[in-house]
Amino acid sequence: MNQKLDSDGIGNQNRMNIFMKTKYTLLALLISLSAQAQVETHFAIPASVLDKNSTGIFRSFCVETRLFVAFNGKSGFSSVTNVKNGNNTPVYCEHTEFVVLSEEQVPALPLDKKSSGIGRILTLGNNKFMLYTSRSGANDLSQFF
Repeated sequence: MNQKLDSDGIGNQNRMNIFMKTKYTLLALLISLSAQAQVETHFAIPASVLDKNSTGIFRSFCVETRLFVAFNGKSGFSSVTNVKNGNNTPVYCEHTEFVVLSEEQVPALPLDKKSSGIGRILTLGNNKFMLYTSRSGANDLSQFF
């Protein structure tokens, strides 16, 4: 197929191919840029010294007026959950900045060879949380009503 070239040496079909490739490349770039997570703010969690008989720390804290609880285990695993009311709405607190409200050591318990982990019920006010810690030290923290 003979294609008539313009004065710049590019034919109409080639010009259209270049235009379409450029268009799709720019579209893909815009989509990937808009899908990236943005860090709005950050805060440092204060360090704590664990008792030798503790498995980790159970904390409550405020972030942007919302109440959260976290468990930070001795093995390095952590779990965080947003505290909610019985109707599944967030529990609010007075602080807009990051503030630790409470901190409790969670006692270590012996794990027999037949068990894969330990479940504990933790309370904060009227709120109950299930903390499951596996033999490997991984944990999960969930609120229940």
